Amino acid sequence: MKQKLDKLKTDKSPGVDENPPNDAKRVKEEIAQPLSEIFQASLETGKVPDDWRSANITSLFKKVARVIVKTTGL
Repeated sequence: MKQKLDKLKTDKSPGVDENPPNDAKRVKEEIAQPLSEIFQASLETGKVPDDWRSANITSLFKKVARVIVKTTGL
């Protein structure tokens, strides 16, 4: 888990929890074990915490994509 936290891209925006990746990297020693336990329980039960099902999705259109949407009505 610590290796995964080390590989977080620090230039990415925060998620729905509004915590930037730098925060997770900074406290990796404290959160690695609890996160591992949550992931393991999720794998064993087939369930994930409700908070993990939330996401903010923003479409980022390139100029060509806008033309396609405009002309096709998609």
